[in-house]
Parts: sequence; structure tokens; C-alpha cells
Amino acid sequence: MPGFEVTRLQTGPRGTTIEQRPEKGEVFEIPDGHRIKGVSAFIDPDGRLRGQWVKTREGEIDLDTIVSQVAEALKEHEGRSAAIHAPEHVDDDLSTVYVLPDAHLGMMAWEKETGKNYDLKIAEDIIKQSLDRLFRSTPKSGTGVVLSLGDLLHFDGYEPVTSRSRNILDADGRYPKVLKVATSILIWKVDNALAKHERVIVRILPGNHDDQSAIAVSLALAMYYRNNDRVTVDEDPSRFWWWRFGNTFLGATHGDMTKMQDMPLIMAASRPEDWGASKYRVILTGHIHHKSAIEQGGVIVESFQSPAARDAWHAASGYNSGRSLSAITFHREFGEVSRQKVNIV
Repeated sequence: MPGFEVTRLQTGPRGTTIEQRPEKGEVFEIPDGHRIKGVSAFIDPDGRLRGQWVKTREGEIDLDTIVSQVAEALKEHEGRSAAIHAPEHVDDDLSTVYVLPDAHLGMMAWEKETGKNYDLKIAEDIIKQSLDRLFRSTPKSGTGVVLSLGDLLHFDGYEPVTSRSRNILDADGRYPKVLKVATSILIWKVDNALAKHERVIVRILPGNHDDQSAIAVSLALAMYYRNNDRVTVDEDPSRFWWWRFGNTFLGATHGDMTKMQDMPLIMAASRPEDWGASKYRVILTGHIHHKSAIEQGGVIVESFQSPAARDAWHAASGYNSGRSLSAITFHREFGEVSRQKVNIV
């Protein structure tokens, strides 16, 4: 913050927050969720201070702040995940990947403008209902993978804008509320996976809408399931996920920073041993919100439809992709053996 450092002291009356400039010993009250960006002062001819005006802005929250807030909020829940009985008679030669691409939780869409309504509550209901149908149709694989392909949240802080281009977004709900709902949906998903599979792997990839929040959700899940040796939360903050299951080598990334045709070489260079030991190589991506697949260099690179409705910008631009969620089952020896898909209407 230019000019001075700001330290939070305590919450003030009527939703304000008391902050100060330590080197000056000055204390100010500012709206909750805002940060001081400057202070103006009126000085009379005798040099006496007659008045001050505090300038604030929303947002300005960095990753460390988000992570510390999540850690503090979940401290009492750390290692408190429910005891869920492992299923009987699972097939250890199978693993099922439950793909969650571009949920854009916190996005607002108005049916008259975009064709479908979408808000935080609608998104939660649609995603849980669709996942429930997937869980009921997938085989009892030994391993279940909960994979979020990025853009789980629609915005990455108190300001409803994209973090890089600062595009204004249609938003529903305050940022902490959206972050809480996103985390609760993932906990619900992991709990259901535990009831279906012996082991569960969790990976929350960042996207261009939720670079920092994805890491916060991942941290929350890692803390919550710390007491459960059947859950492995991959806390790697990178934009790539790699995992080999027998003859199948899987990769994933959001897709906003890497072209699909470049992914096979990135996979080979990143994990040469897994590349050499595998026969089937698959990379899963999101970002573009529609179904697309290429096969290059012996690698299938695939993108997925989003469960989210179109926002105003996509509707005005004429995008009309379908909406769905998918689960893919891989055999340890034979690669992909089945696939389930739930269309969202």
C-alpha cells in the first residue's frame, strides 16, 4: 500500500473496521471488506489539522490473507471430517475421475437476458443433483478422483472482476459467502466419493477467475480431512496435475494459459518416467466451456462443458454450448473403459 502500512485492530460499530497508520498513531473506521488507499488532510495557515478524509477501495486481498482467513475460520473444524464407512467389494483395478469444470460459483445470470437463471443457490442445487446422479451410475472403483478444472469461483476477491484484465463480472453474493459455499460443495462431493470408493484423491486446480481462491479451498479441504487416511488432498499450487494409474497417465490444467496442442509435450517433459511407463495418455482441460478433443503424439487432450449457465457477456456474444458434468472410469491395464454424463437443461 503506497505511502504507509495499515494494521487491522478490531471490528468497529455498524460493520466498520478500525485501522491505523502505526507510524502516525492514527486510527480510522472503514467499511468492512475495504482497504485504505490514502488519507487527505486539510491544514489551516497556522499548520493546524482541521479535517481528514480517508479514501478506501474494495478488494486488495492477497493470497496470504485469504489462506490465513481460511485457516482461522476452519481451525475448530480441522481434522473433524465425518467417519464414513468404506464401501465393500470395490474393484481396485478401476479408478473413476469426477470432473468439475468451470462451475463459476457466485456468477449471476438473468433468464430474460441470458436464457437461464443462475446464482449461488441455483448453482449449488444443480451441481449436487448432477453429481448425485453420477455417483449412482459409476462403478465401485477402488479409487475416486475429485478433480476441479479451475474457475470453481466466478471472482477471486471482494471486487467482482477478473484478476488480470479487471473485466467487470455479474456477481451474486459477497466473496466470503461464495468461498464458503464452494468449500461446502467440495466437502459434500468428497463425502459422497468416500461412500462409493475406498480411496479418494482431491485436486483443485486454479483458473483465470480463481487463481487464489482455488488454493484456499484446497487448503480448507486438506485441513478438514486431515484425520482421514482414505483422503489425499493434493495441495500442489501449480496449474498442472499429473497422476499415473497403471498403464494410464492422466494430466489436467484449466486451459487459459496453455493451448491444447501444446499439452502433450508439456506432459512428456514434466513427467518423463510416467510418460515412458504408460500406454494410454489423457489430459483434461476446461476454460472454453464446450466439448472439444484432439489426439496428438499419442495423447488425447479433452475439454469439457461447464455446468454453469451463460452470463450476459457470453449470451450477447452468441455462445450456445451445452451444460453437463461427466465421470470417466479407467482400468489399470486397459485405460478408459466407461464414461457417465449428466446433461443439465
